[in-house]
Amino acid sequence: MIEVPERLGWWRDRAGGAAWLESLPRLADECAERWSLRLGEPFGQGNVSLALPARLSDGSRAVLKLNFPEEESEHEADALAHWHGDGAVRLLEVDRQRNALLVERADPGTSLWEVGNDDEATLAAASVLRRLWRRPPSEGHRFRVLATEAERWPVQVHSDWEALGRPFEPRLVDAAAACAHELAGSQSPFGGLPPGSPGKQRLEGEAGAVACNRSQADRRRTGVRRRVAASRPPLVD
Repeated sequence: MIEVPERLGWWRDRAGGAAWLESLPRLADECAERWSLRLGEPFGQGNVSLALPARLSDGSRAVLKLNFPEEESEHEADALAHWHGDGAVRLLEVDRQRNALLVERADPGTSLWEVGNDDEATLAAASVLRRLWRRPPSEGHRFRVLATEAERWPVQVHSDWEALGRPFEPRLVDAAAACAHELAGSQSPFGGLPPGSPGKQRLEGEAGAVACNRSQADRRRTGVRRRVAASRPPLVD
C-alpha cells in the first residue's frame, strides 16, 4: 500500500481534496494492476501530484503520475501525446477516469534549478521551447487557447489579491490585468514552461534537455524564485 506524502496534505483545504488524498493508494494499486507495474516509493519532492517510480513488465522504467482533477492538469496527457516524445517525455499510457499518466522516466532527472550557470540553463530552456513549438492542432483540439484564459485572469488576479489581504500595491494588480488584456488577443494554445520543468535528461540514449513537468523536481523552487526575483529590475517603476 502506497503511503501518501504529508507534503500533499494541503489539498485537504481544497474542495474534494481530502477524498482525493484518501483515494490515492487505491488509484495507484488499480493503475499498477491495469498496466502491470511494480511501483516504488513516491519521489522525494513535489507537492502537487503523486509521482511514483514504476517498472513495466519488460523491466523498463517509467513514472506513474496521479493528478488532482482540475484545469491545471486537464490537458497534460494531450500535450504529451501531441509532442510525441520530441522535447518532452513520452506518454506511455493514460487513464482519464483516474487522472493517471504513465510516462517514460527521464534520467538523471536534473532540474534546471540545479544548473549553476544561468546562461547555460537559459539556453537549455530555449532549446526545449524550440522543440516543443508545433503548428496549432487541427480544429476540434482539446486545448484551451491563451485568449480564453487571458480573459478571466484580470478578474482572478484581483480576487486572489483581495483574498490574500492585499499584500502589495494595487497598481501592480492593475499592471498584471493590463498584460492579461493584451494577451487576450493571442490565439496560441495555453501552457507554460516553468523553470523547474526542463532539465538535463537522457531518454533512450539521447542526451539533452526535455520538458517533463515533474512535480518531484520542485525542491528549492521557492528559494530560487526569490533569488531570481532579487536579481531582476522591478517590472513597475
